[in-house]
Amino acid sequence: MVNTYSKLYLRICNEHIFFARYDATMPGSFAFVRHPLRHNVSLMVNMRDALQSNSALGVGATSVEAVVVGPATLVPFAEFQQEDAEVLYKSCFEPEGRHRVFYDTIASTESALLFALDEPTHTALTDAFEHIHFTSASTSLLRHFSRKGGEFKFRFYAYLHEEQLTLMAFHESRLLTLCDYVVKAPADIAYYVAGVANQFGSQPAMKAFYVLGEEPLRNAASEMLKKVVPNVFEIDAAKEFAGHEIATNTQVPYDMVTLLLGE
Repeated sequence: MVNTYSKLYLRICNEHIFFARYDATMPGSFAFVRHPLRHNVSLMVNMRDALQSNSALGVGATSVEAVVVGPATLVPFAEFQQEDAEVLYKSCFEPEGRHRVFYDTIASTESALLFALDEPTHTALTDAFEHIHFTSASTSLLRHFSRKGGEFKFRFYAYLHEEQLTLMAFHESRLLTLCDYVVKAPADIAYYVAGVANQFGSQPAMKAFYVLGEEPLRNAASEMLKKVVPNVFEIDAAKEFAGHEIATNTQVPYDMVTLLLGE
């Protein structure tokens, strides 16, 4: 059995670096820090400062799982060749500057999820940590939501995180789409969600819309969405995961909750 407590989890986004340690076999083992990024210094300096300020986080860590936040796209297994990953990703997105393209496999959707990390960040992380693995923030979400069911044939999940919307749509167990948008207000979220939902027919009674992520935007987006679509529900991580210490910490992004509790 892999000792997950020997792994340091790392997530970098626009404004913060998140660090976590957790082992399900060790009660009280969860350790978590949200470190604000200083944009006037390098990522390496930010990581060093964060780990020095919270020295216990790095003790005994032998590997790092780095969560990459950003656009991702799915390619069915039948159409995917590893050597084509970069070409496939860049045919969907046009990232600025040099990027490294990675992929995760998602068995429940029978597809590979392609994502990318800019070269300076990749260099900083690989220089700082000898054993590091990269995964998309969307991977654990897709694995988690693809196992959900219920009375609604169509399920739409709107995940809100730092002015970004990650939208996933399922028809029963089949993934229909994965999209990422920049959003500034609840009206933006309602516009994108309703627009994607309309692409999959006009059977409102068969569709459910789930809003998750940061408060108070989550609640505001739910109220706005209720004006344009039926069956809108909020996902509260603390309730969904029965009050687990990771899920009750409102600073932990939902994708990290599903990653840590799904290991």
